[in-house]
Amino acid sequence: MSKLVCVHWEDAESSAGWIDQKEIDQAECPIVETVGWIVRDDDRLIALAQTTGGSDSCGVMYIPKKMVKDIVEIDNQI
Repeated sequence: MSKLVCVHWEDAESSAGWIDQKEIDQAECPIVETVGWIVRDDDRLIALAQTTGGSDSCGVMYIPKKMVKDIVEIDNQI
């Protein structure tokens, strides 16, 4: 069975309108959290699925490892 985890990762952000240089200088990329079942984990990326069944997965998110800050395993004793 796959591990259920919460991945904390640094996401990209953009703006659509005019923005002051001071705001640009103070901007930070947000740290976000994604919860899911690990369906792939290698040197380049971690893939999390919302739903798994047999050898199929649904709602898969691919997160580049360079963006990952922390991975916390969730106790999935169901």
